[in-house]
Formats: sequence, C-alpha cells, structure tokens
Amino acid sequence: MIIRSLADVIVVQTVYNFHEGSPEFKLDSNGTLSIGIDAGAHFDNLALYLISKDTIFLGFNNYGQTFTHIGSLDHFLRKEVLSGTYKGTDDKVYIFDEYGKALFPDRTFRYLVGCDHVAYYNFDYFIDLDTEQTFKFKKVGSQLEVYRILENDTGISVEDSPVLQLTKVD
Repeated sequence: MIIRSLADVIVVQTVYNFHEGSPEFKLDSNGTLSIGIDAGAHFDNLALYLISKDTIFLGFNNYGQTFTHIGSLDHFLRKEVLSGTYKGTDDKVYIFDEYGKALFPDRTFRYLVGCDHVAYYNFDYFIDLDTEQTFKFKKVGSQLEVYRILENDTGISVEDSPVLQLTKVD
C-alpha cells in the first residue's frame, strides 16, 4: 500500500503483486472517502478506518482487507523469509543476516530476496548482489534448498539438483 499526503487529502493506493496500478482512494480532511483514480473498476460502499497506528482497514463492494505497515519491504523479506544460521550437508555454517549480508564458508556477499514473481520468476529467489547471480530457493520447515538458475536467449531454467542443502540451526 502506498500512502501519500497531499495538502488536505490523504491518497491511498493498494499494491497488488508488488505492482502499482490499482485504484487510488482519497480521504479528505473532513473524513470523506472517494475514488481518485478508478483504474477501470467500479466501487460502492467505501470504508477506510484506522485499527492501530500501523494498521488500517480498506473495504469496498462487500470486500475488505486489513493492511499493516511493515517498513522496508527488503528488510521484512530478508528477516521473515531467509535470515538465520544454517548448517550444510558438508557440516559448514551458512548465515543469511536480516540486513542483507550472507556469510558462506568460502565468501561473504550482499543479497536481496526477490519479490517480483509476476514478471519473470515463478518461484522464490534471492540475488547475490555482488555477482548479480540469481538463485532459486525452496524452504520447507527448517530445510533450505538453493538451486542455480540458468539464463540464456530462450529464457530461464533451474538446475534439477540443489547446489546447497541447508538445515536451519537457530
């Protein structure tokens, strides 16, 4: 959700699949809620209210959703999805910290958890920002498998076998 304050109006735009393009809802200083940009949709029965200092409810057309402010999306994804200390099948320690630093036995690098699944990848992935290499990851419980992604002129493919099989230890 993107929230902007413009003079006497607060503009709220929901974000679907991490992409803008949804309707913009405007809340003016007297509490009136209206549609700024409709994005081709029709809305009735608009509702927007504050649940807590970080959470709002937005509803329309008998549909409603609660939105919570999470701060930095990149930090949130790293912390909630991938960060932790892992042990590999080689008994070595692999660490992904919540600030975007990965410490592997043979090297340290900066990483980013991918969030744009619509445009290109249909799986969870992280990017080694130092080499710009992208890796698919599959996380089930405390197990983390990391796969190489192969890119060429005809598209992408993922290697069948993981390059790393890790178990979370913290």
